[in-house]
Amino acid sequence: MSTITAVFLKKKHHNVAGIFGIYDSTGARDLHADATVLLHAAQQGFNHPHATHHFEHSVIGCAVPHHYSNTKWPIISRDGQYALAVFGEIYLPDGTPLRNNNFDDGFLRPFLESGVDFVRELGGNFNLALMCADECYVVNDAFGTFPAHYSAANRQFAFSTQMLPLHRLNPDKGIDEKALFEHLALSQSLSSRTMFRDVRRLARGTILQYTRSGIKTSEYINRRFHPSASVMPELETVYASVGTAIEQSANYPRVTAALSGGFDSRMTWSVLLARSFASDVVASTHGLPNSRDMMIAGRIADGLDLRADRIAITKSDLADFPRSWRQFVEITEGHHPLSQIFAHHAMRLLGERFSVLIDSYGGVLYRRQIKKRVEPSIGPQRELVPQILRYELTALATSGLLNPIAQQEMYRYSLDGLREYYAGIESVATIGDKFDLFYADQTAALRDCFSAAHQMNFIGVLQPLLNRRAFDAIRRIPGAVRRREGIHKYVIHRADPRLERYGLDYSGYPAPYRGFSQLRFAGPAIDRALRIASRPLPFLRGSAVRRPAMDTRGVLEPGLKLATDILLTPHPIFDPLVNRPVLERELGAVANGSYDKATAIIQLLTFRVLLDLFA
Repeated sequence: MSTITAVFLKKKHHNVAGIFGIYDSTGARDLHADATVLLHAAQQGFNHPHATHHFEHSVIGCAVPHHYSNTKWPIISRDGQYALAVFGEIYLPDGTPLRNNNFDDGFLRPFLESGVDFVRELGGNFNLALMCADECYVVNDAFGTFPAHYSAANRQFAFSTQMLPLHRLNPDKGIDEKALFEHLALSQSLSSRTMFRDVRRLARGTILQYTRSGIKTSEYINRRFHPSASVMPELETVYASVGTAIEQSANYPRVTAALSGGFDSRMTWSVLLARSFASDVVASTHGLPNSRDMMIAGRIADGLDLRADRIAITKSDLADFPRSWRQFVEITEGHHPLSQIFAHHAMRLLGERFSVLIDSYGGVLYRRQIKKRVEPSIGPQRELVPQILRYELTALATSGLLNPIAQQEMYRYSLDGLREYYAGIESVATIGDKFDLFYADQTAALRDCFSAAHQMNFIGVLQPLLNRRAFDAIRRIPGAVRRREGIHKYVIHRADPRLERYGLDYSGYPAPYRGFSQLRFAGPAIDRALRIASRPLPFLRGSAVRRPAMDTRGVLEPGLKLATDILLTPHPIFDPLVNRPVLERELGAVANGSYDKATAIIQLLTFRVLLDLFA
């Protein structure tokens, strides 16, 4: 395909949450103007409190939700030589949160003296930037909780939580076609690539140092799995580490903790109950009124007398959602499909009621969940990537909505990208550990990080399950224990076994607490049988066991006219990729009540809205 240059529309910008900065040793740039571009990161975003600090050849700044800001950002050192911007929350090695009064002695001095060794001991979920007159550090936490982007060329360096503002500084650099096709095929660009040639995404657990000599990166985490012969001490370490992180999170004022029907939030709530936080922390749940999440969470809250905040998505809400499509895509930069628009609505309401959300993201890393069913079918003597590609592909990639040439490019780039990644972890012994590491390195750190950044525009987000000490112990727990949810069950039983009485939600399907690993597949099997039976028995059409928090019909039906207008409006990047006759046919099918390709259409719609932001 021909080289494409993105040209940004000149529209009003508003502040979104994040950190940003630029270093220019040439003196050629207007740093004030550049800082404004980086600050005004979204076209229909927010106006969070923000601040910048200028050196002779550089500027650093941040914008944070006012209800979450517990210190003054950026923090300036006592001698005025250093400025620090933080997105998220940092706990120093002694467990105290980083604030203005402990910056010099508790953070700056040990960081400059020990670097990697000091950062390894930090807790919390964060990315940070530390700047002085002649160098800049950008650091991601061990999990890449929030996105961190950077670009460097011609003795100039810039960084930002968001990707699009960096490209606005140098819009003539063009699109990275490999990253674009990976995004379409896999819902993520691999190996720190972004859709822009000049912008990179910082890997998790990485310290980036920029000086006039260029960029140097160092990884401060251990990513390998080393099963221990003694499991119990490792389980105890997980329990203690997660407990400490959850207790730190619960000590904020006006705090709520997510409660769903799944394993992860149940583990968090078992610790909150064991440590007597039930009266201080409110359980929050959102979704369609009849969703499994809402029903199971409601039973738990009622049964254990928890204070509960339930956001039931109404028909009126569904009708309003299309008005927020553009804003949602802007903030998540296209990395989450519009099927997640209900979370946008829920976070806005939570932000009006609470200051901090304890989110239980990261629990998948505690259990062998990723492609668990695929493992036994993998032939160890054959190349791995061709065997797993079909399990990685998005609904869009297999829908026929893209034209044949685009599909060929998509498969080629995806195979190359996956081979590149897995070649780098060839020494990892087991297939399951490779899958878990891919999830941690790629899916969680380079894609799902946009969800946490999105939430931070409404409410302060803490993710205590993303805890380095706990994960160091998890890496020593054998995969057989993890794949049976052994860590979750140990923590829940140890903390509050009353939570074992309640069934679980598995992607909208009911599943028992005991026997979850095998019996969770009963619901999907029943739905497959119902779909087959509905062909000769029309009265069964629409029958389903699954009750997700949001369904594709709820997203598309209220905004179908808008979706059709967006998808069929000519666009120079979009049009060469799409099989327009198939797209028109499938849009017509949705209008007639058939939602077979709805997931793929929503993914394509998300991409099309994203393109409107930069071309």
